[in-house]
Amino acid sequence: MYKFLNQLFKLIFVSKFRFFLPRKNNVVIYDIHSIAFAKLIFKKFELIHTRLEEINISVFLISIFKYGFNNLSFNYRKTYLDFINPKIVFTSIDTNFGFYSLKERLKEYTFISVQNGMRLKKHYDEFQLNKKKIGKKITTDYIFTLGEIDKIQLKKIFNAKIEVIGNIFSNSINIKREKKRKTIVYIQQASLPLKKNPKNFAEAHQKDILNQEIHLINFTYNYCKKNKYKFIIFIKRQNTKSLLKKVTNLNDLNFKSFSQDKEIGYKILDNSKLVITPFSTLGFESIARGNKTVILPPKRALNLNDSWFPSISENYSKSKLKKYFLFGKLTEKQFNNHINRIISMPRATWKKTALKISKNVLFYDARNKKLRYVINSVLSLR
Repeated sequence: MYKFLNQLFKLIFVSKFRFFLPRKNNVVIYDIHSIAFAKLIFKKFELIHTRLEEINISVFLISIFKYGFNNLSFNYRKTYLDFINPKIVFTSIDTNFGFYSLKERLKEYTFISVQNGMRLKKHYDEFQLNKKKIGKKITTDYIFTLGEIDKIQLKKIFNAKIEVIGNIFSNSINIKREKKRKTIVYIQQASLPLKKNPKNFAEAHQKDILNQEIHLINFTYNYCKKNKYKFIIFIKRQNTKSLLKKVTNLNDLNFKSFSQDKEIGYKILDNSKLVITPFSTLGFESIARGNKTVILPPKRALNLNDSWFPSISENYSKSKLKKYFLFGKLTEKQFNNHINRIISMPRATWKKTALKISKNVLFYDARNKKLRYVINSVLSLR
């Protein structure tokens, strides 16, 4: 009942209304949150809103006339796609079961999803539940994942062609390095401010991540001061600045928002001496781009191997992991020793082992060659 009333409120007070029928196009982008990804790959496309931000009244009325009021949401989207008659339906909302349920009944269109971030075990559990409900593997055409581990997991759930491509934002930015690198970057991880009443497992452990960050930021700050490195912190949101200053007792921190200009953000990463993070997706993107990167998860991550962070633990022993990933609270001496060892490590040695881990967790495909090849192949059909 609450969900219905919430949707009704959005429909009446939030939704915008269009009356002209959608135009024909070879590509439809599913969900407005996929636009940023789509613009990297496609020049022209139509968008179908899926969160009641906009309703096409003409399509809405036609879908009621043709199919009645039963399964109204599905029939609206089906009618919308029928008017556009695309070759490709594309989304970066890769955990949305509604997207895949469309494919189950609309065989004539090619459905393509790209993974937009590292996945928790809960996402795979939700897919497994949906698989059980329909009594078979979920059908779609193409799924493009960040790494090999995701591919292995999704093969158990989906009947689809699954390819590893990494992050399409990172792939779209060329790697250019300068000779002199005197910057150390810290990628902020905790979602701030912390929620008083966490609703899920991930939210409940944000405090653990923050506690780890307080130590890591202080240690990195001291290390940079001592060794004359410029220290930059990539933050998730602008309101994070004051919160981090307060909890670390550091007032002269240098913050940058990676999301404001990703091209500049990747350039800073590529020209840093070292990148440090608890375990952000961007940290693994940095490894995939060949940058020396230190992953230092909180201690509870050791207990999250089968639920929150399966990507590493399933394929690497703790002894091998320890060379690159130190779990738990560190002393400043342990931190400095680890940082010095990674910085002084020959680049060839770094690439040989660290990039093996990266390939499994998050790959790098320059200019999105794999994805573009599949899309061009589909668009050339019919």
